[in-house]
Amino acid sequence: ANFYFCAQANGEQPQQTNYEGGDTSKAIVLKALNDALAYCDTIYVATTDANFTQPVKMLVAPGGQTMRGLLLDFNTTHNNEHYGNVVVYLRLKGLVPPSTANRQAGRP
Repeated sequence: ANFYFCAQANGEQPQQTNYEGGDTSKAIVLKALNDALAYCDTIYVATTDANFTQPVKMLVAPGGQTMRGLLLDFNTTHNNEHYGNVVVYLRLKGLVPPSTANRQAGRP
């Protein structure tokens, strides 16, 4: 999803990845996640007040458009929703989520 939304925000077609099918080992999953976040980091860093409202095409709505910044905002919201899912899973497994562990340790 990070590749999908960030590419659109940058006016590009999303990159084809092969992360979804195949090896699901921890090393491969972490590489996929880190690659996606690094890609989005470049798009977020390149987003300025001047291009925040730049019109971009939305692939999910053929012919639809939105603003670059709004698509990135949606990507952030989407990531936060998934983090919420992970928090519940970790708690069900008796683990402390990173955000809670950081707060308990006095870190932001």
